[in-house]
Amino acid sequence: MPLDALCLSGLVHELNGALSGARIDKIYQPGRDEVVLALRAPGGNVKLLLSANPNHPRPQLTQLPRENPDAPPMFCMLLRKHLSGGRILSIAQPHLERVVEIRLEALDELGDRVERRLVLEAMGRHSNLILLDGVPVYNVDHLLGFFSVFTPEAVKKVTLFKSSFPARFGGRLSSVIDVRTNDGDMKNYHGVVSVGLLTSKINFEGPIIKNRLFVHRPAGQTLHAQRREIQLLLF
Repeated sequence: MPLDALCLSGLVHELNGALSGARIDKIYQPGRDEVVLALRAPGGNVKLLLSANPNHPRPQLTQLPRENPDAPPMFCMLLRKHLSGGRILSIAQPHLERVVEIRLEALDELGDRVERRLVLEAMGRHSNLILLDGVPVYNVDHLLGFFSVFTPEAVKKVTLFKSSFPARFGGRLSSVIDVRTNDGDMKNYHGVVSVGLLTSKINFEGPIIKNRLFVHRPAGQTLHAQRREIQLLLF
């Protein structure tokens, strides 16, 4: 039986205290829906099991040996590429959902420090393990699908993959929607304002440091429920 949100909250609290600051030494994927992180934690070497098994999805510390396949699965290779040598910043449970979010600091291809998230959705047969390099999106719409959480002016490109996923999406089973945001204008200031019967929104962008740092600020109001977000990107 899957963990409920309350029990998962206590488990996440203990894992966060024990593993914050731990370094990822090795990554294994012994099963189709299981990933094991070998960690060098402040209290010693430990193994963190992240299971998306539909019968009992969970995060837990483990000492049980598991047999690994001769060739690592594609998702395991993806995790090794982006997370090996990384450091766990925190382990949290967003809004008492059956979701475990592991914030990590790792190095990208250029050797720069970047933040990534490894998210375990412990939701029975809907369980999943997802690697994110940006902001997690748990609900993509509001009001029974009438309104999207994505601001159109902030979206640069949307691609739907129903099969033959690119290697960077290794481990996905059904479909992938890849949403890329606008790069923003690092030279000029401009914006868009729109007002309707049910929604109103404003989008503003422009340089903070010309050709290096910009602000992209979409904001909207829908039926008295406000949503605001801000992006600062440094190049």
